[in-house]
Amino acid sequence: MGYPIGVPASPLTASPKWIQMLAEQGFNVLTFKTNRGRERASLPAPNWVFLDQLEKPLPLGTDMARFQAVASPRKEPADPQAFSMANSFGIPSLPVDQWASAVADAIAVLQSDQLLIVSVVGEYETLSGDALVADFVNVALHAEDAIAAHPTIGCGRAIEVNLSCPNTIPDGDDAAAKPLCEDAAAAQRIVRAVRAALKPDTKLVIKLGYLAKDELTDLISDIAHEVDAVAGINTLQIRVAGDDGRPAFLGTLDDADAPREHGGLSGVAIRSYAIDFVRSLALLRRSNDWRFDIIGMGGVMDSHDVRTLLAIGANAVQTATAAANHPRFPSELLGGGRPEPSEEEELAQLLAAALADQTWEFRTREGLANELRLSPEEVGVLIQRHPDIARTSVMKSPEGHELFTHRDRPVTARERIEQLRSLVARDR
Repeated sequence: MGYPIGVPASPLTASPKWIQMLAEQGFNVLTFKTNRGRERASLPAPNWVFLDQLEKPLPLGTDMARFQAVASPRKEPADPQAFSMANSFGIPSLPVDQWASAVADAIAVLQSDQLLIVSVVGEYETLSGDALVADFVNVALHAEDAIAAHPTIGCGRAIEVNLSCPNTIPDGDDAAAKPLCEDAAAAQRIVRAVRAALKPDTKLVIKLGYLAKDELTDLISDIAHEVDAVAGINTLQIRVAGDDGRPAFLGTLDDADAPREHGGLSGVAIRSYAIDFVRSLALLRRSNDWRFDIIGMGGVMDSHDVRTLLAIGANAVQTATAAANHPRFPSELLGGGRPEPSEEEELAQLLAAALADQTWEFRTREGLANELRLSPEEVGVLIQRHPDIARTSVMKSPEGHELFTHRDRPVTARERIEQLRSLVARDR
């Protein structure tokens, strides 16, 4: 495959002409817009707004359930590398025969080192249980047939199961549904059924929204061997208001006047969440010896963001924001040389993730070795080579082993007491 930069499922990847333009610019990992097993209209306009006062990443732990962004009257960002947006389309879809034909045409324009992933979703606004699982299987098989309709399939065939959309609205309602990936059991049933239905050589990608490490573990642990890649993160569900305080989005499929409170947050505001997601997923993958690839996305604004996600464990990076604002982004990225991280850089990033994990206050060399699948001696060398990542605590474990934590984590009260005790003992 060519350089692993691409564009996720989005309005940018909804037609063969757009796919061709992006492929010619050097976007090599392209995901065709998410489609369904039946036609569905888009939610009424407006569907996309720039947001005020969100020119920096939101800190992890922001209460998204209460967070409200304010739509901006701007038609373009003030800073093309530091802005945020919200969208509310509701995953519209053409009839199956039309989008399947478009997929086949899109594949025909790819080079042999490029990949088109076809994204699908079931009718989770109206279906649940066995009916929803069956609908996901049905639309995934339609996508597989569409790929097979063209003899040239680039790097292979791949289906993305979208478990992450934050702004679809159930029929007859005006409240956005939660992303499917937040229900681990339901998501796992869908993934297993789709995997069983697809041909063995069809790659299966699952797209997720942001999940903290514990939630990610609950979802991935039972299906890690069923998937070939995990993509994330999708946009984050937030409330979006206009400057008058009323919802910025208006209208549903059933009521043109009903307000839509929620939208999907994208742009620089979600960068910290994307980095945390990819770092956690890469650490889980290594510690469990899982083999799936990671497609990182979310808040990717420039080449530094691409290099960061690759360095912490992503195998490929997708960006809709940079692609929309900088169509020549791949050329700009490669102008700085191929940003492929070394094995030690990848291990250093995984070490940082393990030390920053809030599950543990301190880590032993042996515990880190077990999680990173290294020997304790190799962990010791890694710690010595990267003093900017790890600091050694003055305390010891009950067994007398050295304790380590992330350099950025503050010294604890227990450490201060132990340090004081050591000083008093030394003075005696």
